[in-house]
Amino acid sequence: MEAWDLKTGKRLWETKVYSVWVPPWGAREDSEYVFISEMNVEGSKLAVTNELGKQYRVDLRTGAVDRWSPLLVTGIAAAAGVILAAAVVSWLRWRRRRRHDAQ
Repeated sequence: MEAWDLKTGKRLWETKVYSVWVPPWGAREDSEYVFISEMNVEGSKLAVTNELGKQYRVDLRTGAVDRWSPLLVTGIAAAAGVILAAAVVSWLRWRRRRRHDAQ
């Protein structure tokens, strides 16, 4: 992928969004291609999804690429929720024991 300044005709950056591994034992290279199926501008990033559903974010200023997955973000949020719930339960048990010991 490349970004060009249309006024000056100069290339601003060039980047590879993702690589596809082609097995060296005789597979046809063109049978291993994975095509981009969707692109959307989201603020200063270009969201790129390939036909396998893998998602990437390309910084439109620098060309830097980050792998991104809504499932990963959801998983992190879910894990944080579980940790918070466990902390609250631990605190409630500690509080109950403290009250019981005070009596």
